[in-house]
Amino acid sequence: HDFARCNLKETSRRMKDRYDLRVTTRRLGVGDKVWLYNPKRRVGRCPKLQNDWEGPCLVTQEIRDVVYQIQKPGRPKKTTVHRD
Repeated sequence: HDFARCNLKETSRRMKDRYDLRVTTRRLGVGDKVWLYNPKRRVGRCPKLQNDWEGPCLVTQEIRDVVYQIQKPGRPKKTTVHRD
């Protein structure tokens, strides 16, 4: 079991290293326009034809590195979202 556990850890580390090489992060600034992924299904509509994206939304505040406050188009209420 120790051999398998060791192999699993090594494989996991290599996969993470490969993933990290491809990941690019771009910081968003106040005033940037972004699209919000919202896969919520609406009753009475065909799920296949529903649009899962809302936007463009306006970034109004950067709370943390990956947490932003946005405002959806045509709505006064602001929403806090996690960028992932």
